[in-house]
Amino acid sequence: MRRLAWLPVLWLPMLAPACLDGGLDSGACNDNHVCEPHESYDVCPQDCYWHPDGAAVLGKQPARAADTTPWPGMAPADGEPFERVGNGVCELRESWRFSPDCTDACGDGRDDPGERATCLADHTLARARTECNNNGLCEFQPDPALAAALTSPPQETPYNCPLDCTPMGPPPALHIFNDDSRNNAACDPHENHANWPSECPLGCHDGCCAPGEESGPCPADCTLDAPIACPCSGDDCLQHCGDAILDPGELCDDGNSDNSDACTNACLPASCGDGFTQPPELCDDGNSIDNDACTSACTPPSSCGDSVLDPGEACDDGNSDDSDACTSLCQLPACGDGFLQPPELCDDGDANNDSAACLSTCTPASCGDGLIHTDVELCDDGDANDDSAACLSTCTPASCGDGLIHTGVELCDDNNSTDTDTCSNDCIPPRRVFITVPGTGTGGNLGGILGADFLCENAASAAGLDGTFKAWLTDGDPNTAPALRFESTTFTGWYLSTDGTPIAHGWDDLVSLDDNQTDFLKAPIHANEFGSDIGGEVTVWTNTGADGQQHPANKHCANWTNAMFVQSGAIGLSSSTVISEEWTQLAGTKDCTSDIRLYCFQTPP
Repeated sequence: MRRLAWLPVLWLPMLAPACLDGGLDSGACNDNHVCEPHESYDVCPQDCYWHPDGAAVLGKQPARAADTTPWPGMAPADGEPFERVGNGVCELRESWRFSPDCTDACGDGRDDPGERATCLADHTLARARTECNNNGLCEFQPDPALAAALTSPPQETPYNCPLDCTPMGPPPALHIFNDDSRNNAACDPHENHANWPSECPLGCHDGCCAPGEESGPCPADCTLDAPIACPCSGDDCLQHCGDAILDPGELCDDGNSDNSDACTNACLPASCGDGFTQPPELCDDGNSIDNDACTSACTPPSSCGDSVLDPGEACDDGNSDDSDACTSLCQLPACGDGFLQPPELCDDGDANNDSAACLSTCTPASCGDGLIHTDVELCDDGDANDDSAACLSTCTPASCGDGLIHTGVELCDDNNSTDTDTCSNDCIPPRRVFITVPGTGTGGNLGGILGADFLCENAASAAGLDGTFKAWLTDGDPNTAPALRFESTTFTGWYLSTDGTPIAHGWDDLVSLDDNQTDFLKAPIHANEFGSDIGGEVTVWTNTGADGQQHPANKHCANWTNAMFVQSGAIGLSSSTVISEEWTQLAGTKDCTSDIRLYCFQTPP
């Protein structure tokens, strides 16, 4: 009665079309366990389920052995439901006529676009038309190698082939996955190893008839449908060789056991190395060794040196002399054969190479030929010029300290290990530094930065110093500071006083604190342009910090063009003891009437 009370609400209004086409009589049921539109629970309980409470569980998965897994798409654990009214999925035994899970047209047997996620019934029916053979046998072939050998390997499961893989219990079938044939220790036709491994051994219902299955646990593989012979493996592949039938695993079968024709008694095509001598082979010892009784080409080894020209020999002079016109290999002499014959000067065989000790022309590598020969020389520029080349005439790279000045490599080379003489150990000439002799009489009016540089140039010229000299001086423009104007920040040679005293090793050392973190210079700048010590302490125009940058910004005697008392300039201190930042950055200033000195540094031309 509860069912009748529910009918008017959910599915009685939809009965009319099915009644008109006569689809509700018992003859309309196809027993495929899918509830199609013309079927109903009342007349087709094996295909449709219905429950007046709506969200009722139809069946629960039986307990499984520990080593088994759920069927594809089935419940993930023992006792969990597979089909349920109210779960939002139109499953196999539901249809739009009675289940709220099925939308209009869901369950009509057509695999419409968008239905695959929510309309399992239609998707299953659509697949079954092409994937299922409806022979009542649940066939499944999981082995890729075996599947590749079958023409149409079956892949039937309870979801895509319910007619073949769903247990057929006596009506009404209330549990589509749980009936009398379950747990009976027999591999029933609707079971296979993939979905019921506890009862079906591997190979059961895999779509092919294997030897021994006729009387084994899966006779249906050999009796239902048209049985397909499983591909052979191992020794089984030889059991039919020689019957003139090409069985699986055989590459040929000529119906005989003659190993001297094109097909051996192993049903394999004749080939060199198979141990059988077939034309045009002259021998076949079953291996690929060349220096035994039969070569890998299935020919007897030649007898070089017997004065008989055998196949494969270019010559045979009856001796083993490799220096004559025919080598001990019975081949004509050639550069690269590893034998030294006139007019060759060397021959290292496969090792001949234009970068090796023996060239590809079979002439020895030599220094000066323009080729760098591995393990023979380190460089080779093809000339004998030692003075300006980067590679010496001895095919060794030019190096600092060899006494030769190599253009593009070094600026000087005095061939000694004294670092602070006229050429450093890095082959860099030193740059000179001095403090000017007083007496310019100009005060702070130096003629600007260019005028100060001119004073340094004149002083250096008067003392016979070569090169370009500039004043260690900055005006109101920060770009006039020595760090920018000298263009010397990459200099790594020595700054030497005109008396030879080392002042700093390169620009970075000049403008940075030494290891003691108190001193900048290695020695005071205390010699004038003539190399004479200036004596006591004197002040020097600078307006420049110890880092070579402007310091301060406004003490520069009107850009070094004013000698009036009201103007002032920043100064440094030259003393026989001062090597701290005070050499250029002394606290205090001088008025611009002061006639004081300049520091002059040699710079790039």
